[in-house]
Amino acid sequence: MTMAVTAALALLFLLSGATKVVPTPRSVPVREKLAIPATAWALLGAAEIAGAAGVLVGLSVRPLGIAAAVGLVLVGIGAVVAHGRLKDGLAHAAPAVVALVLAVAALALISTGR
Repeated sequence: MTMAVTAALALLFLLSGATKVVPTPRSVPVREKLAIPATAWALLGAAEIAGAAGVLVGLSVRPLGIAAAVGLVLVGIGAVVAHGRLKDGLAHAAPAVVALVLAVAALALISTGR
């Protein structure tokens, strides 16, 4: 179970991070709506990619996996809060909510060694 949840989390954040580091026509309007500067958006993407790599390596090095999962939980909280402040509907906030739920699940699984 840990492997599946962690792989899903890593894939989600790898793809999300990549669209921030190399802006896509789909990610730029989101960034603009959230009023996040382009540089901060790219740094957030790099952090997401690093977190994705960290949780995968963390399957073998548990402290790293825990640290990376905590970082991704914080990114997820920030995303949900940002969408909430804009009063986005569920359709716009759903990816952030899914990312947060996956990050919390991975953190719980990695922390307990299951």
